[in-house]
Amino acid sequence: MWKENELKKIDSTQKEAIRKILDGEIISPEFFYSYNQYDGYGTHGKKWEQCKHSVAISFVWSKEFTPKLNKTVLPIVVSTKVIQGLEKYLNLSKHTLGLKWPNDLIKDGKKIGGVLVQTTNYKKVEWIVVGIGLNLIWDPPPKNKYFGSLLSKNISNYSKKQIVLNISKSMKKIFKSIDMNNIIHEFNRRDIFNGKLLKIKVNNDEYSGKNCGITKSGGISLEIKKGSKQTFTTGNINLL
Repeated sequence: MWKENELKKIDSTQKEAIRKILDGEIISPEFFYSYNQYDGYGTHGKKWEQCKHSVAISFVWSKEFTPKLNKTVLPIVVSTKVIQGLEKYLNLSKHTLGLKWPNDLIKDGKKIGGVLVQTTNYKKVEWIVVGIGLNLIWDPPPKNKYFGSLLSKNISNYSKKQIVLNISKSMKKIFKSIDMNNIIHEFNRRDIFNGKLLKIKVNNDEYSGKNCGITKSGGISLEIKKGSKQTFTTGNINLL
């Protein structure tokens, strides 16, 4: 289904995918991947913290393939499917890998990757561009202790290409009928902040409350005060 494009050294797979769309070079679902990306970015344009052994992948398809999945829901669906696929491929116990709303991939409490969803239009067609960045092995260790990796340093018999193919296989599943109840249940089960007191910053405003889980809209529900919940579809969250 996917047309596969391996890129050598590239500024950003996400930027390259968007360039190809605007040049009219993409007519069906494709993905671009690289082991040598030097200017990757994440949500809100933040620089992606990547290690030497990492992979960046960007998937492209027209909105007509997933008409019911918007930009708020897609990060939830994609991160859940990708994490499930990686666990199976690596023979990890279920729920070894975690998630943090809206798009962080977590292992042992540390961020190992993330999902970025963007859209762009070309000749009245809306295109979805989903970027996935994944740190495989940090060597040397990261300066920021918040960052981790999918694999441990002493693992040598892994295949970057097989990890890419596993992710592309997981991504195919979003074109099938999605059971959002199952997705929400699975995300909440893996949410490292599930049930905890959080603060969320939305533009210049800050709110705090208990994390009541992800909703079907893809937003996060916080109990701001007893019996009163509010759903946020954007913002940065941290523990209180």
